[in-house]
Amino acid sequence: MMASHERVLSTAKCIQLLRIVVCLATALNINILTRSLQYPTHQEDGSDGRYPGASFVVAPHIALNGCVFVGTAILLRYPGGWNHTTRLPFVTMASMAGLFAALFPLLAIADHGGCSSGYYEKVVGICESQLFSGWSNLTWVVALFWEGIVSHKEQQHSVEVDIDIAYAPLGK
Repeated sequence: MMASHERVLSTAKCIQLLRIVVCLATALNINILTRSLQYPTHQEDGSDGRYPGASFVVAPHIALNGCVFVGTAILLRYPGGWNHTTRLPFVTMASMAGLFAALFPLLAIADHGGCSSGYYEKVVGICESQLFSGWSNLTWVVALFWEGIVSHKEQQHSVEVDIDIAYAPLGK
């Protein structure tokens, strides 16, 4: 029984650590994305044309990272607050949305030859912000997905322990 208790404690610490990583990565990503808004996106000659490469969408990424940050902060504050049937869909949807939000800018940057290419000549700051944001997104996606797997396995182990206790012969 002692080994099971130690396993639960080490798993709980792992889950908390993964949640902290998710919170830090989303907070960093929100910071990067809001700073990318300061860079000019339109040409200074008075025309309405945007610079090539300035077409990154920022607002949905900030909203997604904000939702994941708040959800993970709630899970950090109240570790048992969400039951498994609530947490699993949150983790799955957030991981999938984060994966797409990370991959599209990274693929667009790679498709045009990186931030040092001529395509991003006038918007290098925006390009680098999107590059860092994409990698930060991938960090929290992996951490959140791993947290979901560890939490799911811990919930299954908890159910198995409950069943063992419920069906254990009396007097043992």
